[in-house]
Amino acid sequence: MKFLPSLTAVLLICITLHVVSPHRDTIDKCRKAVNMIRKEAGLGELKEDKQETARLEKKFIPGTKHCPTEDHLKNGFDGFTVTRMQGGPHKVVIVPNKNSILSQNVKTFACLELDCKDRHDVFFAFIKNGVAGKSIRSGKSEEA
Repeated sequence: MKFLPSLTAVLLICITLHVVSPHRDTIDKCRKAVNMIRKEAGLGELKEDKQETARLEKKFIPGTKHCPTEDHLKNGFDGFTVTRMQGGPHKVVIVPNKNSILSQNVKTFACLELDCKDRHDVFFAFIKNGVAGKSIRSGKSEEA
């Protein structure tokens, strides 16, 4: 008789973890994509700010096709530089550029995987204080 409540508790825990884990996996895929780009450039990994990610998820609700706009990509959002990353035929396409991802001055990093109207499974990297550095590729200062 003691076995049945224990089995029920174990099953409930497993089901809960299974339901929660896919969401965490998408965030991990986004973070891993950003850190892969940084590693190729010889930079250290970024640690995701989970509070900022949760706050941004409330504004860009996953599954609603509500994504950062072209204006957000050009001018930023809530003090963040916004970078869009999506898979292409042979590489990852990064819009508008990856200078913010390659900054050494990153203070806050959040990452979302969203389904947009034009494409699904798009990663958006949100970087605070990552614009003011120099582009590693060009050596020129970025314009904010």
